[in-house]
Amino acid sequence: MPIFVFMYIGQGLHPATHHAEIPSMTFHMHLVGVSSYAEAEQTARKLAMNPDLRAIELCPSFGTCGVARVKKAAGPKINVGVVRFDPNPNMSHRSGDDLF
Repeated sequence: MPIFVFMYIGQGLHPATHHAEIPSMTFHMHLVGVSSYAEAEQTARKLAMNPDLRAIELCPSFGTCGVARVKKAAGPKINVGVVRFDPNPNMSHRSGDDLF
C-alpha cells in the first residue's frame, strides 16, 4: 500500500511521540513531527527505507534550506514537496531557515 508522509516541525516535537497514521482504501497517510532540520533529515532517511513510501510533504515552517536538506536525506527516489509560506505567518513572519 503506498505511503505518503506529512512532516511538520516545531519546538518540542519528537517523531517517536508526535506521529499518526491514517489508513485509507488506496493509501496510508503518515503524520510526523520533528524539532529540527537534523531530526527531519534523520526521519526522512528512516522513512525512505520503506519501499512503499511515495512522497514526503513538508509543512510551511520548513524554509528553503530545510526542504533541500530533507530532499537530500530522502534520496532521489522519494518525491519531496512543501506547503509554502516563507516567511511563515504562524512563526511571527520568520523563516524556518532562521529558527531550525
